[in-house]
Amino acid sequence: MKQNKMKVIGLAGGVGTGKSTVATLLEKEYAAFVIMADKIGHLAMEPGTDTYEKIVVLFGQEVLNEDKTVDRKKVSDLVFSNPVLLQQLNQIIHPFVEQFIKNEIERIRKAGKYSYFFIESAILIETGYQSVCDEIWVVQTEELIRRKRLKQSRGYSDEKIDEIMAKQMGEKELCSYADKILINNGSIEEIKEQLENLLV
Repeated sequence: MKQNKMKVIGLAGGVGTGKSTVATLLEKEYAAFVIMADKIGHLAMEPGTDTYEKIVVLFGQEVLNEDKTVDRKKVSDLVFSNPVLLQQLNQIIHPFVEQFIKNEIERIRKAGKYSYFFIESAILIETGYQSVCDEIWVVQTEELIRRKRLKQSRGYSDEKIDEIMAKQMGEKELCSYADKILINNGSIEEIKEQLENLLV
């Protein structure tokens, strides 16, 4: 049986660069399989998982809703200004996400339906996911545009944006890992044109 030559690509970029928009285009317009690392991280907080139990031990019952599900906003608020707590949370979540992604890569590869498997993550390099990728694509956007998007779409203040950007890998360093760079300063059509040139 011929081995499917599916390519695994990491899709990285800082907050507000439009990674999710690019990921949605890849899925809908180019029939790529896309997995969002953040959403897999949410699964790690679901009751019934080993990771859920560890999170409750780490944060206590006060982060639980009435139905015993984890209040992700409470967790996010607690770790945002506490690097030690964030590191402890990451040590619980990231192994779960990494194993989930590896399992999905094998499942999708065996199914033989896709030529491309994309892993979308804001912290792709920091978490070491590049080790499972054939290529790294970085979405790059001018800072003023990123700020405008974040204010409009999420209602973030300049202070909030500054704090988030300060915690993420700098654009220059991130681009040093890139095999391909997508410039997302303009329209959807401009992104499509770049994708059509890259997906060859």
